[in-house]
Amino acid sequence: AVSSQVQNRNAKSADFFRPHINSELFEQHQVLLSSRLMVRRSWKGRQFEAGVNSNYQNGSLHVRTVVPLYLPDGFPNFSGTVSGMLVQPYLHYVHPLSARWEFQSGIRVPFFSFNRTHAWEPRMAIQRRVARGYLHFSYSQVCQTQALQTYLQSDNRGLDLTRSAQWQAAWQHQV
Repeated sequence: AVSSQVQNRNAKSADFFRPHINSELFEQHQVLLSSRLMVRRSWKGRQFEAGVNSNYQNGSLHVRTVVPLYLPDGFPNFSGTVSGMLVQPYLHYVHPLSARWEFQSGIRVPFFSFNRTHAWEPRMAIQRRVARGYLHFSYSQVCQTQALQTYLQSDNRGLDLTRSAQWQAAWQHQV
């Protein structure tokens, strides 16, 4: 699968009510191209899935604040481009423990070429068939790239991916 997206966003203030600021200009251009490759196999009742998700992103940002005395310090004036591939290979495994219980585990390793950062994202779940539904418990770690302006302000090129831990308990009822 391949998809793409192009965004342009411009904003400029004409009348500004904050003291000492005449105007602000914000321009952002974003290009995103995504693809996914996946293989699924079953063997002795177990399911294996391996694949890779990839996103090429190219974003440029220009922020300029104009003040009467033109004091550049203390105001967010910056511009630049963040361009790179976010490549995310992954493995997923499903193992039936019994007729009612199922165990799932997986790992994804995102790598962002812009600043050569990567992370390990383990995940696991256990699921039980109950009457006309499923009871599901899971844990995963998820990472994402920083916002465009975060990389460009104060030379933050070396920042790692943002991480979060997610716990989930769910009941799924089939009708």
